[in-house]
Amino acid sequence: IEEKDAKIWNGTIKEKNVEDEWALVPTEVFSDKVKVIAEWIRGDEKYPAIFSNEFGKGKAYFFSSTYLLHPSNTGGISSIEQIENFYEYVLNSINSFQKIEFEINPWPFAKTSAFCISLNSKGNPEQYKMISDFLNNEKLTATVFIDSSLSQDQKNILEQNGNLTLQSGLFSGTDLSETEYSGVVREILMNEQLYGRKFNGLRFPKGKVNFWGLIYADEKGYAYESSIGTDQLMGFEGAVFPYNISVSQNSFYKSLNLLEICPAGKTDEDFFGKSESEKDYFEEDQRKDAQLFGNYLNDFYHYDVQKNNGLMVYSGSPQYTCFSEITMQPLRKLIDSLKAMNCWMTSLDEVTSFRNKLRDLSVEVNVSGNETDLKIILPAETEIKGLTFKFKSKPDKIKSSSNTDLKEINGMYYLSGDFRNGDIISLTF
Repeated sequence: IEEKDAKIWNGTIKEKNVEDEWALVPTEVFSDKVKVIAEWIRGDEKYPAIFSNEFGKGKAYFFSSTYLLHPSNTGGISSIEQIENFYEYVLNSINSFQKIEFEINPWPFAKTSAFCISLNSKGNPEQYKMISDFLNNEKLTATVFIDSSLSQDQKNILEQNGNLTLQSGLFSGTDLSETEYSGVVREILMNEQLYGRKFNGLRFPKGKVNFWGLIYADEKGYAYESSIGTDQLMGFEGAVFPYNISVSQNSFYKSLNLLEICPAGKTDEDFFGKSESEKDYFEEDQRKDAQLFGNYLNDFYHYDVQKNNGLMVYSGSPQYTCFSEITMQPLRKLIDSLKAMNCWMTSLDEVTSFRNKLRDLSVEVNVSGNETDLKIILPAETEIKGLTFKFKSKPDKIKSSSNTDLKEINGMYYLSGDFRNGDIISLTF
């Protein structure tokens, strides 16, 4: 496959096959609206491999194989640079972007990253009290994934603290990755019945998801799940942005409404777990482990999250994070550093609500001379608080039916406000 004149892959995209390969390809182009970007070549024969077609107010792009936009470091054909080149090519082909370039910021209120605290239910009442007091003092919220192991004292502490949100950790707290449909459904329902509530989110025990559990949770109307740890430092697991999780099994495939919100790949147990297995966990050992955990959290935020404007979800439990004041230090120091990082300190439920509203958002762009109108299109009665647009250059004039706030952050301009369907932002550059 060779591209024609797009200069995305800079020549050959896919080298000549060593062995014959069958592929279903279009053989002729009948419309002058179709532009061929790259071609299959077989001797003197050429067939469209990548092409665009004008469609409505925009364009549709056709790829003959998913591997053409799949990164080569995980088995595809294209490099990261080539994939970025393609999307730049798409943007440059849209007339409105010739006048103004903007992005929807992934977080509200011009925040350039986001952070949540999530906890599993391990721990004694004293440790629960420590984390509860910490959250109250810091004015932070946290999500606790609870199971049947919770004592009445622990439950009382959780329910008395308005900064703690309770979600489902499933009933037994055991590895359910290989459990059949009826078993995992029973786990979900028994936890709901035990606590007499409909949960909004869930986390599978041991961080190991279950195919049928995901299907059932989606059908039951759960909004999110938070089990799949993300690690972009050492591999390609998870993501620092919420995404709608897809499931597949035996040729069955489905994209769920369930939002996957990945926690950090390593938890406090990975560093302080010896407190459970060793008879004496001395202060010197605690300090060494706390230093290692603190370094991991700092690296994870700066290299995985901050540089990608993503989300960090702290994953721990009162048992390990609150084993002592020493083991509390990594979380304390992380919070202190994030306060100076223009970071949205929030909860998993608020992240879910905001990102689902972004999913329903579209923006109609109309350009006339030097003025650009951005029209907000949302479902009726939906309001996105703090919706933020990101610009490369500063608008000279801003007119809007809603109050807006313009900030400059690291040479970029962020315009935020509370917007509803039909609101128009008029910008002059």
